[in-house]
Amino acid sequence: MPPVPWVDVSRRRLLLAAGALALPFSFARAEEPSTGGGNFSLFVPTPDAAVTRMLEIAGVKPSDYVIDLGSGDGRIVIAAARKYGARGLGVDIDAELVEKSRAAAAEAGVAGRVKFDAMDVMAADLRGATVVTMYLFPELLTQLRPKLMRELAPGTRIVVHDFGFPAWDPDETESFFVPEKYFNRGGDSRVSLWIVPAQVEGRWRLTFEGGAPAPLTFRLQQAYQMLQIVPEGRPPGVTPGSGRLRGADIELKWVLPVQGRLRPHDLTGRVSGETMAGVARRADGATVNWSASRVQ
Repeated sequence: MPPVPWVDVSRRRLLLAAGALALPFSFARAEEPSTGGGNFSLFVPTPDAAVTRMLEIAGVKPSDYVIDLGSGDGRIVIAAARKYGARGLGVDIDAELVEKSRAAAAEAGVAGRVKFDAMDVMAADLRGATVVTMYLFPELLTQLRPKLMRELAPGTRIVVHDFGFPAWDPDETESFFVPEKYFNRGGDSRVSLWIVPAQVEGRWRLTFEGGAPAPLTFRLQQAYQMLQIVPEGRPPGVTPGSGRLRGADIELKWVLPVQGRLRPHDLTGRVSGETMAGVARRADGATVNWSASRVQ
């Protein structure tokens, strides 16, 4: 889709946060239709290069359902349907932009694969999405974060253009030069990927096939995808470890006693509800199957 002139306000939605962000130009407040949403916002174009990279870093494929929050002129979900065969939903508070997006989807021949709803992004039903895209100020991202964690399944990919979630580091990020940014003066765009982690905070009982290392109970402390392992009862030689999630895939790094010697273990596996299981590899290359169950 060709770029839309700035004065037309057919733009990607951003939450107005006066003085919160230093940009190389000033924004004017946009008039909003009254559709029940409480956020005043304006639109900034998502450059075509950024749209492409957002869909690429998410690994969009035909089986995906892409939801774009603050969908503006609809270009992201239309591109997801046209280039990758995905289904899509665009959510925007501006009913006029929603109508323009529907017309653009029909013109692109993907009206049967995408839809657009006029509503506040906080009211959107995100369940079932496998990819969620956004170009929103950090203040609104902060408001959306609990909703995203609550409604999206582990493994769902979240892609944000330029901004990010305070206190939640992305799993991947990249920057690239975009000639059409800042009134065609050019500038860098940043595209970042977050993968919704499984919820594993709490107590677990770990066992190894063959009984070595010995079974033990530990607590996982979770900050999004980052984990700390705290053993209970302080078994001899067992110290805290660390770990990381990528959706439901888990990796734990822990030094455990085997036959009276402390050996580093890399545990990789997958979380499935109240259980997890996988393979542990020791520094000497030996491997053993492991499993863990949540305990109260």
